[in-house]
Amino acid sequence: NTMRLKKLTALVPVSDELMSDAFALPAYLSRKTGISIRWKTNNAIINGTGAGQPVGIAGHAAEVSQAKETSQTADTINANNVAKMRGRLHVTNGLGGVRWLLHPDAFNQLFTMSVGNSPIWHPDFRLASGGTLLGIPVILSHTCQTLGDKGDIRLIDFNGYRTITKSSGIETATSMHLYFDAGAMAFRAVFRVDGQPVVKSTNAATNGRSTFSPYVTL
Repeated sequence: NTMRLKKLTALVPVSDELMSDAFALPAYLSRKTGISIRWKTNNAIINGTGAGQPVGIAGHAAEVSQAKETSQTADTINANNVAKMRGRLHVTNGLGGVRWLLHPDAFNQLFTMSVGNSPIWHPDFRLASGGTLLGIPVILSHTCQTLGDKGDIRLIDFNGYRTITKSSGIETATSMHLYFDAGAMAFRAVFRVDGQPVVKSTNAATNGRSTFSPYVTL
């Protein structure tokens, strides 16, 4: 499908007094708007509708949904869940781009995960904010749904997601005209981005009944 850059804008009014009194304010605003733009972009990659924003992974035709266990307690994630999710992951180009995404509400589910006497989660926070699960880094992310809802944990090969951005990155500008009557300066940051899953549908097994995808959710 064709990709066209979408414009994401942050606009902050700042009083003339604050601009004159706080010399570090422009750098502070640049940092804070950058954080906001990064969040909106990351959220769109997972949950985007495609209307004026990237096409997200959640709900896409290529997404695989792994059912929970039949008698599983509500609002839990267990070792069987993640093992079956890993079994349905289609890796596009090695494991380097594969990550677990997990809502912070569900982080406590990892601490007791094991197969037999062997833990499958390790608190190696040097690799990711949530350690590693089955050797794959875990990123704690509010782009996921809360514990117990579909999408509280996702296994994604980000090599299977394509993005484009403007080479100039985030562009900033200021203007005294927009809020002139209010005695304020307008600080604007603009980031142009688009994205969509590379895979358009789930992959059927050559032998077997399961489907596979670079995007697996519980």
